[in-house]
Parts: sequence; structure tokens; C-alpha cells
Amino acid sequence: MSAEIEGVPWQVQPYNAVYQAGTKTVVGFDGSFNSLSIATGDLSPGEYNLAKGNGSNNAIFSYITGKNFPSVEATDGKLKVLENDGTHIKGLFYFNGKSLITGGTLKITKGYFNITNWDWTGTDPMSAEIDGVPWQAITASYYGPISPSLANLRGSDGNGLIIGITSGSDFPVGVFDIYGSINDIGAVTNMTSGEIYNSTYMKLGQVKVLENDATHIKGLFYFNAKENVAVGTKKIRITKGYFNILK
Repeated sequence: MSAEIEGVPWQVQPYNAVYQAGTKTVVGFDGSFNSLSIATGDLSPGEYNLAKGNGSNNAIFSYITGKNFPSVEATDGKLKVLENDGTHIKGLFYFNGKSLITGGTLKITKGYFNITNWDWTGTDPMSAEIDGVPWQAITASYYGPISPSLANLRGSDGNGLIIGITSGSDFPVGVFDIYGSINDIGAVTNMTSGEIYNSTYMKLGQVKVLENDATHIKGLFYFNAKENVAVGTKKIRITKGYFNILK
């Protein structure tokens, strides 16, 4: 995903632009965790107006500092979906954003996205990239269901770095979000430094469960995470996540 923000080129990080079919949303994060999101009631190929931020078709550019610029009028923005087959979506867009607090404006032009989700694999029992650096678990375990359907996957690299994923519904086959929920969460724990990061407030994260039976569970994941302390500002990206864990 890319665009120009007030004429300045803007580009998302690798594997930080996703198509969320369930919510009919395209969202991307740049290197500073600023985000651009487009949501519509229908992402079938065609052309759509991007209306006010609370409309069925809308877009918003959000700075990590908390400044938000939603699309404001139906005539001020367009989305053109060129291709969409459920896992791949391609299109063009532009819109004028306006702060509902200050009245300040932001012009987004030359918007483009060409997103294919879930196009990676990994190494057993669990692997991922943390801020672009390969991470490999030497042990990984499945815990669950706990009560009544809460379940957890956890992998450790043997050096104190642990990635955990929690599902409130025992990892059903399919795709589910792992942000904004108290039950569906991605987390990274550094046992050496004591730092804990979780996905709850970072607006980007999903798990795709490919297989789940009596013997094993297999799937893919990605998420952004924030340091889990009251004044925490540190953030990390987990991309190309993979698990294939024996039960």
C-alpha cells in the first residue's frame, strides 16, 4: 500500500498492509505506526465514494500521536476496487481527511494497494520475524481448552524470548482478529528484560488456523504489539508467523 500525504510519498511496512474480509477493511501501517484504513460495506470490484467517517464507505489516516483525519464528504474521496478474490485485493483511492477536533485537513492522493494475505510459510514448531529479524522456537506447546474454550499457543527460542497467542474459542479453523479483545491476543515476552508486549490496542493482527485436530494445530499469524505497561511507548511488529504444534 502506498499514497501521497500532502504530496509526500507514504509507504507501509512489508506485511503491514492487510485485507480483513470479515470487516471489509483494508489497513496499512508505516514505519512509525501511523495507519491508513479504508472500510466499505462492499469491497467488490467497482467504484465507491468515501464519505463521512461514520458512513458505510469511509477512510481515515491516523497518526500514532492520536491525530485522526477521517474522510469528510462523499464528493471528497473515491475508492476504485480493481480486483478482489477473497484473499487478494487491488485498488486505487484518494480522499481529503479532516480532523473532527481541530478542523485541520490532510490531503491523501495517488493511493494504491495490492494485497495478498497469507503468502508465507515457516519452520516447525513455531517461527516468525520480530521487527524483521528471524525468530525460531525450539519448543512450542498448546494449552487448552482451559475455561471453557480459552486456549493458548506458546513458543520459546530457548533464550528467554516467548511468543504467545490466545484464542477465546479454542482456535477454530479460519481467520480471526487478535486485537481489541480480552480473549484473542498476541503477546511477546522477554524473560531476560521483563518486557511484555501485547496486541490489544494496536489495530492490526490476525491468526489463520489451517488445521486443528486431536493431534496437532497448524496456522499462520501476524500482529503489532505495544509494551504492556501504563507508560509504555515501545512497539514491535510480528510478521510471517507460523506454527505447527503437536498436542
